[in-house]
Amino acid sequence: MKADRFFSYFILATVILVISCATKTPVEPEIINNPPGAPSNPTPYDGLANVSMFPVLSWTAVDPDGDSLIYDVYLGDANPPPLVVENVGSALYSPLSLSPNTIYYWKVDAKDGTGEVTEGPTWTFATSSISGVQISSFGSLPRWSPDGDKVLFGGQGVNVGLWVYYRLSGNTEQITDDTHPHRWDYKWSPQSDQIAFGGAGPTSTIQAGIFTVALDGSQPVWWHSTGHSPCWIPDGTGIVFAEEDNQSATYGLFQLNFVDTSLVQLTGSGIESQFNSTGTRIAFRNPGSSQAYDLKSVSASGGLEITLADNCLHFKWTSDGTTLVYDYMSYSMGMTICSVSASGGVPVTLLTGAAEPSLSSTGILAFHGMSGTESLGVYTVSLYGGIATNRSANGSQPDISPDGSLLVYSFNDSIWLVYL
Repeated sequence: MKADRFFSYFILATVILVISCATKTPVEPEIINNPPGAPSNPTPYDGLANVSMFPVLSWTAVDPDGDSLIYDVYLGDANPPPLVVENVGSALYSPLSLSPNTIYYWKVDAKDGTGEVTEGPTWTFATSSISGVQISSFGSLPRWSPDGDKVLFGGQGVNVGLWVYYRLSGNTEQITDDTHPHRWDYKWSPQSDQIAFGGAGPTSTIQAGIFTVALDGSQPVWWHSTGHSPCWIPDGTGIVFAEEDNQSATYGLFQLNFVDTSLVQLTGSGIESQFNSTGTRIAFRNPGSSQAYDLKSVSASGGLEITLADNCLHFKWTSDGTTLVYDYMSYSMGMTICSVSASGGVPVTLLTGAAEPSLSSTGILAFHGMSGTESLGVYTVSLYGGIATNRSANGSQPDISPDGSLLVYSFNDSIWLVYL
């Protein structure tokens, strides 16, 4: 009897032990977290020179576990560089502004969400010089081609004519000479392969009127015996030019078609026309009621003219074709740059002590800084506000490249280039 009871207790203990073992939670294997990979592939690349003073720093980093990464960025003109920003959520960082002609050191530390940190190597780059690089020992009024690869400028004296600087090769070629003197009113074609200009020769000679010239060394084509300030139609099929022929009492803006050389009068007066980017409107300067010139706009087919400002010296369209940026002289404020809608309205003052506006498609405004009649050099600033940056202590006639990365200007009858 006792043996049976002992056996029953033994069986019960065994069952409890089996059940206990069967229901015990299994031990999870330990998860090993790997640190992020070191940041690499920097932009600007290590050792690059002539970097913009407004660079976008970028890099790549991979976490072997697929974790999301954040970054600490170090940047400065001493090595090791100081920490400038922590916990950046993407592999990009844009410093507000750097000093010109300076060597910078920078590095990035990659961090995952578990506290693992991998320090990156230290890279360097050098910013461009504020004074720029001389690309021609003579010339004035430089103008970028629409493709951003060439600079057109005018020469005088022994260098009279039109000249083109090729940015990629560094070569300069003469396009016209004293047989076709120009009026400093030259314009690039939309395809960047031809130039239109007004001839500065005596009236009623083959040196006066409207010309175009290709870059292939061919002779200029004479399209009209009078006129000046040609502007290309956006599709390249013709030009609009200003007519001020006192002999025939013909005035205004005229459109010339290259196919049949037909002329269409668009306005009864006006000079220095410019199409907007959409080809729908033309802006131009027009003699006003005082000694100043009005800024006006008109449909590309002519018609009703809208007066936008009663004082204008230079003007440019914004890239969307809806707004004009212009300068004027004020006795109380000096040279001033304003913007105004192409449909009219109250002009908005953008800058004082500023003249000769030039615009990139990216919204950068280049201008000639002035204090009274004293030149302060050339500057750039965002069209949408911010602090202007001095790009050269000398110079005038600035023109910014279409992509906003380069600036040309003239100084002492020479042409200079600045990397932005």
